[in-house]
Amino acid sequence: MPTCILCGNWKGPGNLLRNGKVACAECIEARYSRLAKLRNKKKLLENPSDPHIVLRMLSAAAISLATMAFLHPGFGIIVAFLAFLFAKGASEEKCRKLRGLAESDIRQIVAEIAKIDGGLDQVFSEFVDYPPDWEERRRRVFQRAGNRCEECGRSAERSSVPFHVHHDKPRSQKEGNHRIENLRLLCEVCHAKLPDHGLTASARSRRLKTGERLKRRFRGFR
Repeated sequence: MPTCILCGNWKGPGNLLRNGKVACAECIEARYSRLAKLRNKKKLLENPSDPHIVLRMLSAAAISLATMAFLHPGFGIIVAFLAFLFAKGASEEKCRKLRGLAESDIRQIVAEIAKIDGGLDQVFSEFVDYPPDWEERRRRVFQRAGNRCEECGRSAERSSVPFHVHHDKPRSQKEGNHRIENLRLLCEVCHAKLPDHGLTASARSRRLKTGERLKRRFRGFR
């Protein structure tokens, strides 16, 4: 019976990875969901806010407007000022409490995120198909490359040429994983010039023709 690299057991069904190991689909889903919740919690602790305070301030504003409409305007201003002080005091007190908890909580959350992230990275890097976190990997490659083609230096922000995240060791090979170290940002022109990575002769020809057409079309856009 296969053994899941995440839980050490087997709850099946699961995913067969490129390196011959397996991971339970249930384990992947549970950890991915937990990771999203932890990141949201960390964000809230780093930027404490209470939606009830917003509602309280809106209520205070409504009361003030009603008072100003039906009573003396000066009295309405006083009510508005007192309501603002009440809401401000409640907000500051809530934030102080959250900040008191945040420092220790964030350390624990960061440690748990790193642990889950490390386990999922082992799985997603060896996915046969594109992994669930592929968009995040793309973002990191774009960020590392400074939004420029790592072959010719063309800017993704200033050019209309499509940009691809390329696997240096192709996915058709056993070593062709999705690790960031194996990924490179290339514009479509440069990507079309690379070895075929197992493409058929006709597909290789089409890609080269596409690259040459794009090169002529977008010459000068760097």
